[in-house]
Amino acid sequence: MGRPTHVYANGNEIATKATTGQASACFPDVCFSPPPPPPAPKVGVPVPYPNTCFARDLTKGSRTVLIRRKLIAKEDKSYFRTSYGDEPATPAFKKGLITSKIKGKCFFVRWSPNVKVESKCVDRHCDMVTHNHSNPPNALLQAYIARQSMDTEKCADDKKKIDDNCGPKPDSTQKPEKYNWVKEHCGDMANRPGERSDVDAAVDTANAKSDPCLNARKCQLVPYSATSNHKKTDNPKQGGCCPGQTGHHLLPDGMFRKPEGKAAAVAAWVAEKEGRDEKKMPRNKLPTEDCWDGYTEGGGLTICAEGGNPGGGSHDALHEKTKETLSGYLGTSRTIPYTEARDKVSDIVAEEFGCKASCIAEQLDSAYGPMRKQSEECGSLGSATVLAHSGMSGDSKRAMNAGRIGAIGNR
Repeated sequence: MGRPTHVYANGNEIATKATTGQASACFPDVCFSPPPPPPAPKVGVPVPYPNTCFARDLTKGSRTVLIRRKLIAKEDKSYFRTSYGDEPATPAFKKGLITSKIKGKCFFVRWSPNVKVESKCVDRHCDMVTHNHSNPPNALLQAYIARQSMDTEKCADDKKKIDDNCGPKPDSTQKPEKYNWVKEHCGDMANRPGERSDVDAAVDTANAKSDPCLNARKCQLVPYSATSNHKKTDNPKQGGCCPGQTGHHLLPDGMFRKPEGKAAAVAAWVAEKEGRDEKKMPRNKLPTEDCWDGYTEGGGLTICAEGGNPGGGSHDALHEKTKETLSGYLGTSRTIPYTEARDKVSDIVAEEFGCKASCIAEQLDSAYGPMRKQSEECGSLGSATVLAHSGMSGDSKRAMNAGRIGAIGNR
């Protein structure tokens, strides 16, 4: 099987230049940008930008201990050399509101408490990083997203299924050190979802169920940023989904968005640049629900599903199942307890694909816990709520209306 790509500390993947981890769409990074016509100030106007940094830019890492011959991120030393996203800001102006910089560095501010390399604690998946850093940073903190380990008691059985079924087939011609599970198991799903019809999606769904590897991999959730339908694609050799699969958010993106602020956010984005189409606005420009400040679409966990968006297959089936399962909340309540939403979608995966519900729930907690604002007011993940949303069109409006009716009834 060659050298391992993914190595874990405390159940989370170690940050290394060998992976495709990233800290995505940290918002806002406020920088001075070209002003509108006079009487706007000549120094530009402060505009918020989403910032992202990538594992490929890791700098000043380990020298003697490596993963796939690539350096490892270390406590208080390593950083990502460039924070992308604020390039439209004008270099001739003040640049960052706080740092007077654009495209600054990203630094880890958390790390493993007890796993060390070269006498320094290692940085990991879900540890927080700064963006557009000088001193202090110009943007808020954001979690670095790689992947969480399945090396836990709750996930032991599901991990064994993946290990047992996703290796080279008996007639494989691939060299062990260059083994690529996608070439071995994805078949026709090597083509992207948009290039395939609903009939193809139905065939793909049947093939995925009959392939022990693809069926087993349903149990390992993947950050949306590591799926082929996201512009920052995870190398299939390292994980992710088949190129022809779609990353389906088990907890829909709409659960973490505040619908009351959507209209204002869209208007502000369209006004920033002439000719913008509101349908192309990145979802991370939408405001998040209270206390979910660290949530990003790319960091949300998905299951590898067959079919596009929309596109039939298991992807459509999962949407319908989610809507059916949450029907008691949709249109009658603005929010749903996070733990209840988590357990309901975990049960869907267990029923449909034979995964352990407790393993799915544990993976969801591992990803969404660090996204929640840590404060007395927000409380623990166990007491959190999310918007009552199935991922289907119209749910945001129904949740808002249910909230208004509830407020009137409580007067």
